[in-house]
Amino acid sequence: EFDHLDNFKSLDALEDAFSRLAALVPAEGSITVGLESPAALRAVKNSGSRARVFTFGLDPAADIHAKNIAWHPDGTHFDAVIGGVEVPGLESQMLGAHNLRNALGALALAHACGVDAATLRRCLGLFQVVKRRQAFCGVTPGNGVGAMPARIYDDVGHHPTAVAQTLQAFRPPGPR
Repeated sequence: EFDHLDNFKSLDALEDAFSRLAALVPAEGSITVGLESPAALRAVKNSGSRARVFTFGLDPAADIHAKNIAWHPDGTHFDAVIGGVEVPGLESQMLGAHNLRNALGALALAHACGVDAATLRRCLGLFQVVKRRQAFCGVTPGNGVGAMPARIYDDVGHHPTAVAQTLQAFRPPGPR
């Protein structure tokens, strides 16, 4: 997405920067890229890099993907398939599909570096919410006629897609 406008004049310039970065990865290295990000995939393809590419995402076609996803108020429970091996029982304190994709990206990077499944599970569970990104602040008392307690969060989403994805993360799953 066209972001960081202070550094890049256009989406093409941003993609070009990623492509030049990918071109620097040696053939014996690896690149992780979100399967559901056409611009990122294009940047890697256009780089000409001969490095191994690991894809991640919610799409089962990705090398590293999530399944059996359960969203709950305190985060996300899921199983991951990493290099064809199922790693069950992963927990993330973050909410929403966009944050699950971020977690899968981190798992993909760690996997590419040879980190074992038990360490992946333990470390993901230890990761704490980044300041001002879905940071839980407390619960309202719920005083008043018909007023129920509400959970209060702080989030600094800074462009329309980020705001929309954060709001979607707080909506309960299922039909509306």
